[in-house]
Amino acid sequence: SILSPYGNLVQFRAYASIGLNLIPQQKRSDLQLSGCHLVDCPHNGRKEVADKMIIVDAMQFAFLNPNGATLCFVTGDVDYAYLLAVLQRPKWRTIVI
Repeated sequence: SILSPYGNLVQFRAYASIGLNLIPQQKRSDLQLSGCHLVDCPHNGRKEVADKMIIVDAMQFAFLNPNGATLCFVTGDVDYAYLLAVLQRPKWRTIVI
């Protein structure tokens, strides 16, 4: 795997509003079978719900792992730049794909 030089995979998450059926059922099933935790982000008319949930989850992960780790984001969204910059400390590595 591309990430294996950086350690063991501890969490693998995908964020989406599952109820909107934007991810076809077969793809959701494939993600789940590969060990991905699908995080439902119902927006109910609110903006950036998934973004906020991702940021909170990343900060919680950092808090629970004070000795450092590697966070990998697969995204095209520049909204995470500040979060990744803050987390990029001597014991932390951030990767964006």
